[in-house]
Amino acid sequence: QYFEHTLTLAGVTLDIRVQGSIAPNAVLDISIVQTSGNPLTAIRVYVGDASGVGSVKTKAHSHGTSYHVTAQAPATLPANSSLWIEVQNADGSEGYSAIHIK
Repeated sequence: QYFEHTLTLAGVTLDIRVQGSIAPNAVLDISIVQTSGNPLTAIRVYVGDASGVGSVKTKAHSHGTSYHVTAQAPATLPANSSLWIEVQNADGSEGYSAIHIK
């Protein structure tokens, strides 16, 4: 499954492309391009619920304004699990949002 989404959070806009679907132990291949806003110091992703309990957060690799990351879903998925994107700006401000993928 292939999914595209544009997300604005913490003063930046990201174009996100996801290959895969959310299922126990699934691996999602994620490409992210920052299209506006100040440079980021980090992007992290995980699959699960808002608490992140039982999920592994993975930091994206940066190539300028392009990022790539692989997210591993936990073996036991909480109800209504989503792909969570967290960003950190150079000034220390942070933002996070969920993308609901079936």
